[in-house]
Amino acid sequence: MWVRMSPVGEDRGGGWLKSFFDAVRFLTVLRIGNSAGAPSPRTMVYFPLVGLLIGCILAGAGRLSPFNPTATAIFLVVALALLTGGLHLDGLADSADALFSGRDRAEMLDILRDPHVGSWGVLGLVCVILVKVALVSSLEHRTAGLVVMCVSSRWAMVWMMSLFPYARAEGKAKIFFDGITRRIFWAATVPTLISVAIFGGIRGLLVFGISAAAALPAGRWMNRRLGGMTGDTVGAVNEWTEIAALAAASLIEQIEPHILSRFLS
Repeated sequence: MWVRMSPVGEDRGGGWLKSFFDAVRFLTVLRIGNSAGAPSPRTMVYFPLVGLLIGCILAGAGRLSPFNPTATAIFLVVALALLTGGLHLDGLADSADALFSGRDRAEMLDILRDPHVGSWGVLGLVCVILVKVALVSSLEHRTAGLVVMCVSSRWAMVWMMSLFPYARAEGKAKIFFDGITRRIFWAATVPTLISVAIFGGIRGLLVFGISAAAALPAGRWMNRRLGGMTGDTVGAVNEWTEIAALAAASLIEQIEPHILSRFLS
């Protein structure tokens, strides 16, 4: 099987509610539930559901916004960064500094651990934020677009950890890469598809498929350059998938009326 996953095994991560709270605490700044103990691999099951929570918060904020589409888009992109504590943006910046440094594999892994942000990292952050603002402001069905984006991108992180090995001998994300099983992967995938279908319908499933297709070559490229993935590169894939989902949603909204008019004329 082309998916790199461990055999299905027993989960010693505690109850489902603790795992969900761990996922919320890990992926957002929300501090709910008991923080005792480190997150278990089963936490990954709830990554897409945390994405659903984030998407619903953003969609609600967007509906309440009294501002024009551009100002609302800026507000929502900033809110997303604050809600996640800049976790994935930090991964994107570190990944950009490392992957575009022109260094060898060992040096790139060292750069990923450097807390300072270089010119490539700053450029990556500016470009991603500007593109997100432009795409969010272009959405007509903003609620569906935001929810599908957040769910799809958090699922993509689980997918990357199921496909590729961890690039280091030790690290904070190693427990996820080593602990993922087929059961965990599919337990994350099924709610993802259901959530996308409920909020986005056929259009949402199409956006999900396009964003997944965009995430795969990005993950393969990073894996080839580094000999595996790290927590930072998984975060970078999350950001890339968010952009892909928003771009797909915006393009579908623009193309769909022309297709329908052609069939109905």
